[in-house]
Amino acid sequence: MNEHLKRVLSQKEVAERIGTSSSTVGRLVKAGKFLPPFSVTRGRVGWFIEDVDVWLDERKRATEEKRASANAEIEAA
Repeated sequence: MNEHLKRVLSQKEVAERIGTSSSTVGRLVKAGKFLPPFSVTRGRVGWFIEDVDVWLDERKRATEEKRASANAEIEAA
């Protein structure tokens, strides 16, 4: 695949990639907890796959940091 071509995901594909429903993606966007989509064509929005993957990596890192903090608090008690 040409490295200059970026893969655009539909809301359904985003939902499948992050392991949730399409309606949950919409709710997360509306709440400001997920990346806003961009307009691909009139009536069609999408997300770059790379951006979705970065979001997933950030969520994973935040979860790992919370776990480490909770474990440190338990060990200190």
